[in-house]
Amino acid sequence: MTARLFLAFLLSVAAGRVAAQGAAPADTMAAPPPVGFHDNEVKGYGKAEILGPDGKTHFVYIPLSLDGFAGSLPFFRQEADIRKFGAVPLFIDADKVQSIKLNGQYYEHMVLKGKRKHIVARRVSKGPVELFCYSDVRERFDKDGQPVGFGSYTIPHWYLRRPGQDLVAVDRVEFIAQTTRYFHDDHDLLVALTQSKLRYRHMFQIVEAYNKYLTRPAPTDASAPR
Repeated sequence: MTARLFLAFLLSVAAGRVAAQGAAPADTMAAPPPVGFHDNEVKGYGKAEILGPDGKTHFVYIPLSLDGFAGSLPFFRQEADIRKFGAVPLFIDADKVQSIKLNGQYYEHMVLKGKRKHIVARRVSKGPVELFCYSDVRERFDKDGQPVGFGSYTIPHWYLRRPGQDLVAVDRVEFIAQTTRYFHDDHDLLVALTQSKLRYRHMFQIVEAYNKYLTRPAPTDASAPR
Protein backbone atom coordinates (compact mmCIF):
# COMPACT_ATOMS: atom_id res chain seq x y z
CA MET A 1 0.00 0.00 0.00
CA THR A 2 1.43 3.37 -1.01
CA ALA A 3 1.80 6.18 1.49
CA ARG A 4 -1.09 8.05 -0.20
CA LEU A 5 -3.42 5.04 -0.04
CA PHE A 6 -2.36 4.26 3.50
CA LEU A 7 -3.10 7.83 4.56
CA ALA A 8 -6.49 7.72 2.83
CA PHE A 9 -7.29 4.51 4.67
CA LEU A 10 -6.15 6.08 7.95
CA LEU A 11 -8.47 9.04 7.46
CA SER A 12 -11.43 6.90 6.44
CA VAL A 13 -11.03 4.80 9.60
CA ALA A 14 -10.81 7.94 11.72
CA ALA A 15 -13.90 9.43 10.10
CA GLY A 16 -15.82 6.18 10.45
CA ARG A 17 -15.06 5.89 14.14
CA VAL A 18 -16.01 9.48 14.84
CA ALA A 19 -19.27 9.11 12.91
CA ALA A 20 -20.12 5.90 14.70
CA GLN A 21 -19.29 7.16 18.18
CA GLY A 22 -20.26 10.83 17.96
CA ALA A 23 -17.81 13.15 19.70
CA ALA A 24 -14.79 10.93 20.20
CA PRO A 25 -12.91 10.93 23.51
CA ALA A 26 -9.28 12.05 23.51
CA ASP A 27 -7.80 8.56 23.32
CA THR A 28 -10.15 7.02 20.73
CA MET A 29 -7.44 6.86 18.09
CA ALA A 30 -4.72 5.42 20.31
CA ALA A 31 -2.94 2.15 19.56
CA PRO A 32 -5.10 -1.00 19.74
CA PRO A 33 -4.61 -3.25 22.79
CA PRO A 34 -1.85 -5.81 22.12
CA VAL A 35 -2.89 -9.44 21.73
CA GLY A 36 -2.00 -11.61 24.70
CA PHE A 37 -1.13 -8.73 26.98
CA HIS A 38 -3.14 -10.24 29.84
CA ASP A 39 -1.70 -13.75 29.49
CA ASN A 40 -0.44 -15.17 32.81
CA GLU A 41 -2.20 -12.40 34.72
CA VAL A 42 -2.23 -12.79 38.51
CA LYS A 43 -4.92 -10.58 40.06
CA GLY A 44 -4.16 -7.79 37.61
CA TYR A 45 -0.37 -8.14 37.89
CA GLY A 46 2.21 -9.50 35.47
CA LYS A 47 5.90 -10.37 35.68
CA ALA A 48 8.06 -7.48 34.51
CA GLU A 49 11.72 -6.88 33.81
CA ILE A 50 12.65 -3.50 35.25
CA LEU A 51 15.92 -1.74 34.45
CA GLY A 52 17.06 0.83 37.01
CA PRO A 53 19.16 3.94 36.29
CA ASP A 54 22.09 2.06 37.83
CA GLY A 55 21.91 -0.55 35.05
CA LYS A 56 20.67 -3.31 37.35
CA THR A 57 17.77 -5.50 36.26
CA HIS A 58 15.00 -6.65 38.59
CA PHE A 59 12.14 -9.10 38.00
CA VAL A 60 8.98 -8.20 39.92
CA TYR A 61 5.21 -8.24 39.43
CA ILE A 62 3.56 -4.94 38.50
CA PRO A 63 0.05 -3.93 37.33
CA LEU A 64 -0.78 -4.86 33.75
CA SER A 65 -1.32 -1.29 32.64
CA LEU A 66 -1.33 -0.04 29.06
CA ASP A 67 -1.54 3.55 30.31
CA GLY A 68 2.01 3.72 31.68
CA PHE A 69 3.03 4.79 35.16
CA ALA A 70 3.62 8.06 36.99
CA GLY A 71 4.81 9.06 40.45
CA SER A 72 5.24 5.64 42.01
CA LEU A 73 4.89 2.07 40.81
CA PRO A 74 3.23 -0.68 42.92
CA PHE A 75 4.91 -4.09 42.81
CA PHE A 76 5.17 -7.52 44.43
CA ARG A 77 8.42 -9.42 44.60
CA GLN A 78 6.90 -12.85 44.00
CA GLU A 79 3.68 -14.33 42.64
CA ALA A 80 3.00 -15.95 46.02
CA ASP A 81 2.97 -12.50 47.64
CA ILE A 82 0.11 -11.42 45.37
CA ARG A 83 -2.01 -14.44 46.27
CA LYS A 84 -1.79 -13.86 50.01
CA PHE A 85 -5.03 -12.76 51.65
CA GLY A 86 -5.03 -8.98 52.15
CA ALA A 87 -1.80 -8.59 50.20
CA VAL A 88 -0.58 -4.99 49.95
CA PRO A 89 1.99 -4.04 47.28
CA LEU A 90 5.27 -2.30 47.85
CA PHE A 91 6.04 0.89 45.92
CA ILE A 92 9.02 2.15 43.95
CA ASP A 93 9.55 5.74 42.84
CA ALA A 94 9.12 6.13 39.06
CA ASP A 95 12.44 7.99 38.99
CA LYS A 96 14.16 4.73 39.93
CA VAL A 97 12.80 3.06 36.80
CA GLN A 98 14.68 3.45 33.53
CA SER A 99 12.67 0.99 31.44
CA ILE A 100 10.17 -1.86 31.76
CA LYS A 101 9.47 -4.94 29.67
CA LEU A 102 6.04 -6.36 30.44
CA ASN A 103 4.22 -9.04 28.44
CA GLY A 104 5.74 -7.99 25.13
CA GLN A 105 5.39 -4.27 25.80
CA TYR A 106 8.23 -1.79 26.33
CA TYR A 107 8.03 1.26 28.62
CA GLU A 108 10.62 3.96 29.18
CA HIS A 109 11.11 6.86 31.60
CA MET A 110 10.51 10.06 29.69
CA VAL A 111 13.48 12.43 29.82
CA LEU A 112 13.09 15.84 28.17
CA LYS A 113 16.10 18.14 27.82
CA GLY A 114 17.95 16.13 30.44
CA LYS A 115 15.12 16.30 32.99
CA ARG A 116 13.23 13.24 34.16
CA LYS A 117 9.47 13.75 33.89
CA HIS A 118 8.49 11.20 36.58
CA ILE A 119 6.54 9.36 33.85
CA VAL A 120 7.14 5.88 32.46
CA ALA A 121 5.36 5.78 29.08
CA ARG A 122 4.58 2.84 26.80
CA ARG A 123 6.06 2.63 23.31
CA VAL A 124 3.05 2.30 21.01
CA SER A 125 4.87 2.57 17.68
CA LYS A 126 8.31 1.19 16.91
CA GLY A 127 9.97 2.19 13.67
CA PRO A 128 12.14 4.91 12.17
CA VAL A 129 10.17 7.19 14.51
CA GLU A 130 9.21 5.88 17.95
CA LEU A 131 6.00 7.01 19.60
CA PHE A 132 5.46 6.77 23.35
CA CYS A 133 2.20 7.39 25.18
CA TYR A 134 1.30 7.99 28.81
CA SER A 135 -2.44 8.10 29.49
CA ASP A 136 -3.49 10.22 32.44
CA VAL A 137 -6.66 8.55 33.76
CA ARG A 138 -8.96 10.95 35.60
CA GLU A 139 -12.29 10.52 37.32
CA ARG A 140 -15.34 12.54 36.38
CA PHE A 141 -16.92 14.62 39.14
CA ASP A 142 -20.17 16.51 39.40
CA LYS A 143 -20.45 20.15 40.48
CA ASP A 144 -20.47 19.06 44.14
CA GLY A 145 -17.18 17.19 43.75
CA GLN A 146 -18.72 13.71 43.80
CA PRO A 147 -17.66 10.96 41.33
CA VAL A 148 -20.24 10.59 38.55
CA GLY A 149 -21.69 7.34 37.29
CA PHE A 150 -20.09 7.15 33.85
CA GLY A 151 -16.58 6.68 35.24
CA SER A 152 -13.24 8.03 34.14
CA TYR A 153 -11.67 9.55 31.05
CA THR A 154 -8.12 9.50 29.75
CA ILE A 155 -5.83 12.27 28.52
CA PRO A 156 -3.02 10.95 26.30
CA HIS A 157 0.45 12.50 26.39
CA TRP A 158 2.53 11.73 23.30
CA TYR A 159 6.32 11.67 22.90
CA LEU A 160 8.32 11.27 19.67
CA ARG A 161 11.89 10.16 19.07
CA ARG A 162 14.07 9.69 16.02
CA PRO A 163 17.25 7.56 16.09
CA GLY A 164 20.11 9.48 17.69
CA GLN A 165 17.88 12.41 18.68
CA ASP A 166 16.35 13.54 21.94
CA LEU A 167 12.80 12.84 22.97
CA VAL A 168 10.19 15.41 21.93
CA ALA A 169 6.88 16.01 23.71
CA VAL A 170 3.96 16.66 21.36
CA ASP A 171 2.35 19.98 22.22
CA ARG A 172 -1.45 20.20 22.06
CA VAL A 173 -1.53 23.95 21.46
CA GLU A 174 1.25 24.02 18.85
CA PHE A 175 0.28 20.65 17.38
CA ILE A 176 -0.05 21.65 13.71
CA ALA A 177 3.08 23.83 13.65
CA GLN A 178 5.11 21.19 15.46
CA THR A 179 3.99 18.15 13.45
CA THR A 180 4.28 19.86 10.06
CA ARG A 181 7.92 20.57 10.91
CA TYR A 182 8.56 17.10 12.27
CA PHE A 183 6.99 15.26 9.31
CA HIS A 184 7.77 17.86 6.65
CA ASP A 185 9.20 15.39 4.12
CA ASP A 186 5.96 13.39 3.73
CA HIS A 187 3.85 15.47 1.33
CA ASP A 188 0.59 13.55 1.77
CA LEU A 189 0.82 13.65 5.54
CA LEU A 190 1.75 17.32 5.44
CA VAL A 191 -1.38 18.12 3.41
CA ALA A 192 -3.60 16.21 5.85
CA LEU A 193 -2.05 18.05 8.79
CA THR A 194 -2.27 21.53 7.28
CA GLN A 195 -5.92 20.89 6.35
CA SER A 196 -6.58 19.90 9.98
CA LYS A 197 -7.77 16.42 8.98
CA LEU A 198 -5.47 14.95 11.61
CA ARG A 199 -5.37 16.08 15.20
CA TYR A 200 -3.59 15.43 18.50
CA ARG A 201 -5.64 12.32 19.22
CA HIS A 202 -4.55 10.80 15.89
CA MET A 203 -0.83 10.64 16.79
CA PHE A 204 -0.65 6.85 16.61
CA GLN A 205 -2.04 6.82 13.05
CA ILE A 206 0.17 9.77 12.07
CA VAL A 207 3.36 8.03 13.17
CA GLU A 208 2.29 4.70 11.66
CA ALA A 209 1.64 6.44 8.32
CA TYR A 210 4.96 8.29 8.48
CA ASN A 211 6.93 5.15 9.32
CA LYS A 212 5.17 3.41 6.43
CA TYR A 213 6.27 6.28 4.19
CA LEU A 214 9.90 6.08 5.36
CA THR A 215 10.09 2.31 4.87
CA ARG A 216 8.32 2.23 1.47
CA PRO A 217 10.06 0.25 -1.29
CA ALA A 218 12.47 2.25 -3.40
CA PRO A 219 10.93 3.26 -6.75
CA THR A 220 12.04 1.15 -9.68
CA ASP A 221 13.67 2.74 -12.72
CA ALA A 222 11.47 1.82 -15.69
CA SER A 223 14.26 2.74 -18.10
CA ALA A 224 16.75 0.34 -16.54
CA PRO A 225 17.56 -2.79 -18.62
CA ARG A 226 15.91 -6.03 -17.49
